[in-house]
Amino acid sequence: MIHNYLNSADIIFKELKLNTQRRVFKSDLEKLEQLKNQLDLDLNLDQVILNNYDALVLTDCNQVISWVNKGFVKMTGYTSEEAIGKRPSFLQGPKTCEKGKAKLKEGIRLGRQTKSTLINYRKTGATYECQISIVPLKNSDDKITHFLAIEKEIS
Repeated sequence: MIHNYLNSADIIFKELKLNTQRRVFKSDLEKLEQLKNQLDLDLNLDQVILNNYDALVLTDCNQVISWVNKGFVKMTGYTSEEAIGKRPSFLQGPKTCEKGKAKLKEGIRLGRQTKSTLINYRKTGATYECQISIVPLKNSDDKITHFLAIEKEIS
């Protein structure tokens, strides 16, 4: 009997957390919903917000940035205009771990969700450590057309 109450509490807690996160990330969710419809993407918005991210970066299948959120601007110092049209590698430098980059590249190549931690560089040249989760996004034809990087600064 207690097990049923615990399961119910877990479900209620998860829903409360989702509702709180939806309010916190409201503008991102609205833009992602717009992009989801515009680009015909299969994207679970609840899975995005459960990551408690700092930045979001949407790239096409060639890893060219097509959208970043305000958190990206705050985290990196680059405006969205400066980032759009570039590849995320423009944030990397001498201290960026080759092994971490290779792990992300392999996940992208295989079309799998993957996660790694990298040292990236802000516009000022200062470094920051960032955990990056790459999520492949498919269209209604089940073809990967975009990738969403969900990023959390950890330093």
